Formats: sequence, C-alpha cells, structure tokens
Amino acid sequence: MKKKYIPLGVVAIIYEARPSVIIDSVGICIRTGNSIILAGSRHSLNTDKTIITILRNILRDFGICPDNIQYLLDGSHKNKTTLARQKELVDLMIIRGGVEVVSEMTEQALVPIIIAGEGNCHIYIDESASYNMACDIVINSKVPRPKACNAVETVLIHKNWASKYFNEFINSLFKEKIEIFGCNKSIELHSNIKPANINHFKHEFFLPLQLL
Repeated sequence: MKKKYIPLGVVAIIYEARPSVIIDSVGICIRTGNSIILAGSRHSLNTDKTIITILRNILRDFGICPDNIQYLLDGSHKNKTTLARQKELVDLMIIRGGVEVVSEMTEQALVPIIIAGEGNCHIYIDESASYNMACDIVINSKVPRPKACNAVETVLIHKNWASKYFNEFINSLFKEKIEIFGCNKSIELHSNIKPANINHFKHEFFLPLQLL
C-alpha cells in the first residue's frame, strides 16, 4: 500500500476576502498535479493579485507553466455563478464562504462541488487552566475578528474551574461587549446570561456572541 496523488484536473476555488486561502489552495492543487482557478472578493482584489503574481513567478522559476494558476478578476456573484456552471471546463469546485453563498452556489452549480460547511468552534477550559490564560485565549478567539471562520462560538467550562472563576470570567467577556447565552447552570451562576436553546449550540453566528 502506498500514497498516490491523483490529479482531478481544473479545480475552482470560491472564497471571500481571505487572501491566505490562495496560498493554501495553490499549494495543494499544484502539489497534486491540478490547475486552479481562484475567485475571491473585490475587497481583497489587490492583495489577491499580488500574491498570485508571486506564485505564478515561482512556478515559472521551477519550470512549471504559470497558467496553471488563474484568477477571476471580476469576482462578482454573477461571474462566480457562471464559473460554477462550466461543467466542460471545471472538474471540481470548492466553495468557502458564508451560509448564503454556499446555499446559492450549491443550487446553481453544474460542476461537482465540495463545500466548507457551517461550524461551531469550541474552547474547553479545564480545571487546571490559568485564569489569565483562559481569559486571554477566549477573548482573542472572538473579539478581534468575530466573523472569522475559526472564531469561537462555544466555551465549555469544567465545573471546578467555574466554581472559582466563573463570575469574574463572565464579567471580563461583558466588558468586551460580548452577548452571552448559556445553559441553565450558567444562568444560575450569573444572572445576566441569557438562556440558550439547542440551535444556539449548532449555529455559526459571525457576531460578538458567546455560548456557555
């Protein structure tokens, strides 16, 4: 038994204003013998073009045709939808975007697709965790970029840690303008926490909101 790289052909990547996606996608596609078409956002157009120019030059330096990397200059919704229907030209489309983008592209696409689905990122605070470290990690994972796909949505807290630090911890989150929903036990410990339902624990909010 051995690992083999099997090229699919032309892979189209739909993404939002996250230029880091370019490097990851190009690296994986070129390494596995695929060509790639990137369709990003107008909000990161100049950064995208600069990164792609660098990557195309690198391919040229290594004797690989730079045209294996293509970029959709007009990444409008209309053009992305058109790309998703090019079943004679595109062998696979990977869609990285919000719920609405994924839903609409899935409906319109004629090419095979892989989607980056909705998620709910968790942080677990163990009973042995330092209070300052736990606060820093949770706040940093939510406050600077609440719309990032890896922003935390749910915090799970060991009951022994909560018995010592819970109220102080919650107050530190409130100071950051975070809206907090929690289970019945959390509400018993802090009266300003709002009641959460089962859907809260499955949803990706893209908002300064925390679940406990």
